Amino acid sequence: MAERCPLLDIPEGVSPIEIPEFCWEHCEALWDKAVRDNGTVSEYDVYQNILFGDSECRHENIGYSHSALMAIGGKQREYVIVDLCNDCEEEVGEQGYIFDCPNT
Repeated sequence: MAERCPLLDIPEGVSPIEIPEFCWEHCEALWDKAVRDNGTVSEYDVYQNILFGDSECRHENIGYSHSALMAIGGKQREYVIVDLCNDCEEEVGEQGYIFDCPNT
């Protein structure tokens, strides 16, 4: 029996605290390709209140915060990269990349 994606046991749209080792082993090349191919599905507007809100920081020094992985329906997975302002340490944006998981 083929191994099964561990994200199938988590509700759609919910990311585990850490990306499961199984996903790193079986899907890292797939999400890397989605990122390389510029397969961005969205840049979330959730952070607009931080970027244009009351913050005194101008968020000019942006870097990597963390990444997440979640099932979004059927074989589709979304790999998300979250950006952090290195000056004030607030999360200021994220980009999502869609790919198909072969282990569903």
